[in-house]
Amino acid sequence: ALLLPAGQVEVEPSFTYTRRDNNDVPVLVDVGGGDLVLANQEVERNELQPGLGLRIGLPLEAQLEFSLPYNITQQDEILDLGAAGRDTRDGWGNGLGDLSVGLAKTVVREGAVRPDLIARVTYNTGTGDKDDNDITLDGGYSSLTGSLVALKRQDPLAFVGSAFYQKAFDEDNVNLGDQYGFSLGTLLAASPETSLRFQLQTTFSEDTEIDGTTINDSDEVQGVLVIGASSILGRGVLLDVAGGIGLTDDAPDYFVTISVPIRFDLPTL
Repeated sequence: ALLLPAGQVEVEPSFTYTRRDNNDVPVLVDVGGGDLVLANQEVERNELQPGLGLRIGLPLEAQLEFSLPYNITQQDEILDLGAAGRDTRDGWGNGLGDLSVGLAKTVVREGAVRPDLIARVTYNTGTGDKDDNDITLDGGYSSLTGSLVALKRQDPLAFVGSAFYQKAFDEDNVNLGDQYGFSLGTLLAASPETSLRFQLQTTFSEDTEIDGTTINDSDEVQGVLVIGASSILGRGVLLDVAGGIGLTDDAPDYFVTISVPIRFDLPTL
């Protein structure tokens, strides 16, 4: 939650695997001859996302942030056509994700009662790929996010809470809907080199709009329980491993992410 000191840089390669199962989604299917039938669709997705993050400590307790993911998705679609049988389609899609650029600043320093407060603004450029091989990817839609993070230490514990609001912008007459949410968590220093964390994340997504028309019941609520651990591997190098379990129907079934932040000082002239 805390920012880098001025003159320090952190590079963070990461990898995330996410599993999603959406069952009994009603869709209209053309079975030939112009005949449409209502079928139940089951979509199973395995999402692989390598990524690279960059953070630069600035003067005045500020930080510049960049991130760029790459999306790889394996998807199975199973259509239950009733008397007409079942139709299965599977495939792979991949493409570059959205580049995001952010600026964060410490606005309040921790005191006897008050926590550290960090404000952040992030612009998601929407430069990534929306789909590949008829498989939807996590990219191609721009947005602007504002967030506030609070951190209060009580050794060997640290308590972290955050809230955000994300404004979605239209892309090709499609608006995925604004998002807002919060997270609450605690970190425990299990040893001088290792810490554990437990976090509850909740995100609310508003209805999608297509050509100015609201798609009813397309809003979502995603609740996720995250458990993670971080350990120092060496000077300026950290290993972080976390897993999340979906608590609501709209959330992913589970995910696992591994990252290795590497921190160093900028050379001085």
